[in-house]
Parts: sequence; structure tokens; C-alpha cells
Amino acid sequence: MSSAAQSVQTITMLLAPGIGAFMAKALGVGNVFAICGVLCIFAGISYLIFLKINRLEVIQNKQSV
Repeated sequence: MSSAAQSVQTITMLLAPGIGAFMAKALGVGNVFAICGVLCIFAGISYLIFLKINRLEVIQNKQSV
């Protein structure tokens, strides 16, 4: 599993500059930065919601024991 995860990370690291350059040419640099910013905010909010849900489950499990 570890090697598969590392290969996916390596592939995305190699493809990202080309994809970014293509998007910048097609959409403009400012738009690409705006899209990336919105996606980063969405990822952060999703992670915070995930943490909140897991924390509530842990609290409920401790109370039921």
C-alpha cells in the first residue's frame, strides 16, 4: 500500500506543472490562482467538518462505555 501511495504522489507531482501551465494558458493566471484558493478553502473546511464528526463519535463512544 505504501508504494502505491508514493507512486500516486510522484505521478501527481510530475503532472501538476503541465496541468497548471495548460490551465493558466486556457483560463488566465489570476483565474487559476482563484480556483486553487477556493479549492484549498473547500479542502480545509471539509477537513474541519471531518474532525468535528470524528470527535463527536469518540465522545459518544466514551460516554457509552
